[in-house]
Amino acid sequence: MRAAVETNQPTQARKEYPNGDVFDGIVDGVSGKRRYGTLSLKAEGIQYIGDFVDGEPSGKGTIVYNDRSKFEGEHHNFQLIKGEYRFPDEERHEGVWFCNCPTKEGLRKYKDGRRSQQGMMVVCKGKNCPRFKVNFVINNGMRVVEDWRGTATGAIRESVTFIPVAALQYEEALVRACSTGNTGNVSKVLKTHGILAKFALDSSENKCAPCLVVAAANGFVDVVKILLMNGADADSCDTDMHNAFHAAAFFAHARVLSVLCELKSTSPSVEHAMNARSESGETPLQMAVTAYRQNVPGADECVRLLINAGADPGDLEPSLIVLDPSSLLFNTLLFLVPPPTEVLLQSYLRSNPHSQASHSAESDGVVSKKVD
Repeated sequence: MRAAVETNQPTQARKEYPNGDVFDGIVDGVSGKRRYGTLSLKAEGIQYIGDFVDGEPSGKGTIVYNDRSKFEGEHHNFQLIKGEYRFPDEERHEGVWFCNCPTKEGLRKYKDGRRSQQGMMVVCKGKNCPRFKVNFVINNGMRVVEDWRGTATGAIRESVTFIPVAALQYEEALVRACSTGNTGNVSKVLKTHGILAKFALDSSENKCAPCLVVAAANGFVDVVKILLMNGADADSCDTDMHNAFHAAAFFAHARVLSVLCELKSTSPSVEHAMNARSESGETPLQMAVTAYRQNVPGADECVRLLINAGADPGDLEPSLIVLDPSSLLFNTLLFLVPPPTEVLLQSYLRSNPHSQASHSAESDGVVSKKVD
């Protein structure tokens, strides 16, 4: 009886795995599952010391990444939950995490005494996409903007930008010029504060739309061109995950959409923006089709532009169209003469069953339109 009790006790063990990973710590006396110890992941360059649940690294622990950054706190199989992340330069972020990215419930501390204030604004770059833009103000008045990407084993901060107070003083003026189509004022502000083309936000609404989204929603193609020439990101979006493609498609601004589609080959982020899903799950092509079937002027051209660019159809499927019997499109179909755009759309949907964005982690809401 004593021997049986002894074998149930946790034991010290060292395990070396075929992929080069090494565990050294305490295992369950019966199942042999890891309970606590150190795990070295060779391929990822990660060192972990802490709890294990059902043999997997989970619970409280310390994760040391290959760039010397470190996380201490709660996690589930390297998906951060709550705790402190220390950067190599001793900058620290404390708070709650989601998809291995910071959330609004966070506090940033710098080694020189600066720290974040008034909480954080975190915007996902598309539904089910592990990429986030984090905005916060620090106690010297500057705004910090960071791009984060969550992976299976860690949090990656891809970029960080400090926006000077002097530039932020012109943010409202730039947003107003973008919403009214005043190209002169847009150019004037960007001449001295070009950084705002990429980072200025419309804080007058809760959605905090980037100025490129504001200009696209209002159909000001010349303003859109100026912003893009000054570094605006096509995949920047508001809190509803609407980017410039969504805005132009929703309001059927074909000229704006044409400019955006021409950028597809220049950057992976543009292609991502063209295929991104909003918070409600819609791709720009879905929005354009909705506008087209509601007979919004210009929407048919938007549908054609996105199809020609190879846009993701999202959840659209080839099917019979349900229309208002009083609509022109219904009566056209009634005489068996389908509109050319509808023929093109149905053909495209049949050749593109179930979109990429529908099943990819990388990749109705109404887009705000500001009119003064």
